[in-house]
Amino acid sequence: MLLYYAVGGGLGHLVRARAFLHTLGLEGDAALFTASRFADDPRVTGGLPVVRVPDALDGDGGGLRALLLETLEDLQVDRLVVDAFPAGLLGELAGFVAPSGVAMEHVARLLRWESYRVDAPGPLPRFGMTWVVEDLHPEHRRALEEASSDLRPLALADPPAPPPPPVERPYALVVHSGPDEETLDLV
Repeated sequence: MLLYYAVGGGLGHLVRARAFLHTLGLEGDAALFTASRFADDPRVTGGLPVVRVPDALDGDGGGLRALLLETLEDLQVDRLVVDAFPAGLLGELAGFVAPSGVAMEHVARLLRWESYRVDAPGPLPRFGMTWVVEDLHPEHRRALEEASSDLRPLALADPPAPPPPPVERPYALVVHSGPDEETLDLV
């Protein structure tokens, strides 16, 4: 089981998680660990199982870390993928050592690295693989090189969108002047 650690409250973490899992063909045995308010929308999560971070843990790094450890055991996770913030959003993963049998990976995107390290100053966890999805600032890249056995670029591909709901009969009117490809997409 793969657990994708996407604690941020926005949409970006979940969209990136879905694209990562789709790109590497890992949707079949994965779950999302998130505090995002969008996690209840199957259009966003693609029907993946979701471990919701309770609102009570907002700002509680120790509580997040404890919930993560509990989740790793409960779901029998063997692969933990940390999204965007290598030491966690609050620094809750600073110095984190995964339980035996759990491989750690990171999906790296561009961060305001200096600001992030003020908020999460501790040592980065050790990652077997860091997947780089955006060009990083030199200091950010250097830190990830030191914390990772391997860094690889990864071009993310979004999963296909679900089919739209059926249009009520007898017809639908689409008022749009073009271009033709856009009109056909709307139809």
